[in-house]
Amino acid sequence: MPLSPLTPDFTALEIRRDLIANLQAPSAVERENLWNAAVDTYRAAILQGHKAGALKKELASWLWHRVSALGKSQAAIFRQLYRKIDRITEAGSLTDKRREAAQDRRAPMLSKEDRTALIQKAVFECGSHIDFAWQKCIGEKLLSAEVLARYPARKDRRPRCPQNIRCQIQSNVEELYQHHSRPHWNSNNIAPMTRDWSNVFAQDIYECDDKTLDVLYLSADGKENRAQFLPMIDAKSGKILDFVLIGESNYNSISIRTLMSKVCRKYGLPGKFQFERGIWKTGKLLGNNATGKPFDEVENVGRRIGAPIHHALPGRARTKIVEMVFRLLDRKMFGWPGYIGNDEMHRKFERARVNGLMSFDELFARLVEVVEDYNTTKSDSIVKGGYFSPDEVWENCRRKDDAGKVMPAVKIPAEFEYLLAEHCAEVTVREYGIKTTVGRAVFQFHSNELVDFMSGLIGQTVKVWFDPGNPETGIVTDLKEQKFIPVKRVPMAPAIAATPADWQMFADASTPHRTHRKQLTQHYSDLKPTYTPPFRAAVADAPARAKAQARSDAKTKGEQTFARAEVPLESREDRNARFAAHRAAMEAETEEHMRIFRIHNPSIFL
Repeated sequence: MPLSPLTPDFTALEIRRDLIANLQAPSAVERENLWNAAVDTYRAAILQGHKAGALKKELASWLWHRVSALGKSQAAIFRQLYRKIDRITEAGSLTDKRREAAQDRRAPMLSKEDRTALIQKAVFECGSHIDFAWQKCIGEKLLSAEVLARYPARKDRRPRCPQNIRCQIQSNVEELYQHHSRPHWNSNNIAPMTRDWSNVFAQDIYECDDKTLDVLYLSADGKENRAQFLPMIDAKSGKILDFVLIGESNYNSISIRTLMSKVCRKYGLPGKFQFERGIWKTGKLLGNNATGKPFDEVENVGRRIGAPIHHALPGRARTKIVEMVFRLLDRKMFGWPGYIGNDEMHRKFERARVNGLMSFDELFARLVEVVEDYNTTKSDSIVKGGYFSPDEVWENCRRKDDAGKVMPAVKIPAEFEYLLAEHCAEVTVREYGIKTTVGRAVFQFHSNELVDFMSGLIGQTVKVWFDPGNPETGIVTDLKEQKFIPVKRVPMAPAIAATPADWQMFADASTPHRTHRKQLTQHYSDLKPTYTPPFRAAVADAPARAKAQARSDAKTKGEQTFARAEVPLESREDRNARFAAHRAAMEAETEEHMRIFRIHNPSIFL
């Protein structure tokens, strides 16, 4: 049916409407095309004789009911239609020139070379400060000519990086700077792995790590201090088997080795030890040596007792069970006297007064209570396999044999405990004896048997065995371990001997230094008198020889003719005894004179 001459033709509008992908949110281009079609329809209808006012209302009604996203209401669309018609009448086009005008003011997209130069300056030279990096790049003209022309350097103020340029590189600078300044940051922020603990049983893995307690205590000298806490836990159950508390700011491998010995003697050997790196790998008492061999190839204490020592990879704190135990213990310490939290720089806690802090013994006692409470408290854990306490998992989750019986723990027999408790060090015999060091601790050993054993061994290598927890005695052997010599640790001498006790300590420490070369000195004394060095023979003629012989004969005859009774020489022992008797007589005579003087002058001694 043909359209009435009074009915406007909206066919072009229908076609433009059907081309809109989303009627609820048309794009800017789709809106512009639809408005152009509406204006064209309006102008065509005016030419056909339609009245302008009624036509505008009908067009606004059609647009509102079919494309309501063009305005908030029909009246709003009607007002927009008025403006569109006026604009096309004046300018001849509906195109919005604002986008084209803003294009010149918009920041350019950085090229790959510009991004690289700006990021390098920010990460490696400017500490992630983009403004400083931008200033350097502008000053050194490291950016492209387009960017330099768009942002010329101003002399009246310091250049700052434009916001649009900053947004293009800020995320990359932050990530790369973290990776540059904290090498393990990337490994700490990787997606975590979910591990299967179903085939791990109690006593398969012993873990140990250190933690500086978040509690201040009062040391013996009246100063505030933080103790070092070293617990040994079972990885499957999380049970704290034992711990060492050190009242200093650091610790050494002696503490670690002592803790290993205590736990293995009490509970038995694990399948392996899982330790941290650092001193846990480089400590002499744990297997480090000067040969530079890998840790697994060194004869360390773990290989000696059949429980290898493994070390965690750097930056893998989330993979260690002992870190989870630390977090649980931190919650139990909250509110203790002297608690300062684990982030003292940013989270402030009110410090207790000096008289409110715990002593070291009180802190140790409270830690014992906390550990006992932790071992009996139930918690849900994937590692434990359910809602259990560490003690329950330790008792019930044991490895079983093929018959289904629980396999007992492996304990070292008493005669082989030295393999666990004692440290074996290969040392070179020197003129001063046998000495080895562990950190700053010096261990020097001596005995009378060692003096005989060291004869002829200076410069050679021997083995010394001693317990780091009780190093007062030790054993020295040859490399083949065929001869065993007991030795005693030489005490350290005081730097200044000011009291009788210091004099005695100095004497005890100096005795081995005087005696350890006694055998060598005696051997030299025996050899020297019987040795006659070779001399060149004298050359003389026959008359001189005859004259010398006659002289010698005359001297011999005179000695025989005028001989007198010889007085025997006094021996060294007799001379010392005579001197001692004379000294005693003098002291007795002096004491007698002093007694008489006191009798005649009593007022002087009042």
